[in-house]
Amino acid sequence: MKLNLYELSESYQKLMDLDLDDKALQDSLSALNQSVEEKASNIAHVTRTMDAGINAIKEEEKRLKAKREALESRLDKLKDHLFDNMKAMDISKVKTDTDTIYISGRDYSKVKNIDDLPTEYIKQEVKISVDKRKLNKDIKEKDIPGAEKVKKEWVVIRWDLNLDL
Repeated sequence: MKLNLYELSESYQKLMDLDLDDKALQDSLSALNQSVEEKASNIAHVTRTMDAGINAIKEEEKRLKAKREALESRLDKLKDHLFDNMKAMDISKVKTDTDTIYISGRDYSKVKNIDDLPTEYIKQEVKISVDKRKLNKDIKEKDIPGAEKVKKEWVVIRWDLNLDL
């Protein structure tokens, strides 16, 4: 999928199109002979273009998921219709040149009231998790055994342009 929001120089277009590992990408970026401002601006343009591509893929995933779910629903309805008709006509098996269609089943348990079940059938699961919000707040004020305060920094690219896409 080619999605270009900017006219990128040939070198940045190649970087965006290639599937480079982290080291190769760093080496390629270092080899480009540009000022820091030009590099930063071009990298920002590449990240915006990649972000738009990522969002387009996410939307396509949503569309395909909805289509898959609709097909699964239609498949279930067709099978239910066939089942209902076979049961109504008291037919348990149909054999044709290409298919064998039959009604199958199995016995299973259905819990009516969990409180009435003997304890041997009860499984209790304990989930331990960290309250990250509280930990992040409290670690600013005091040392907490088993945790440490770390500082994470990252680059922010603010989109100052008003793009009409």
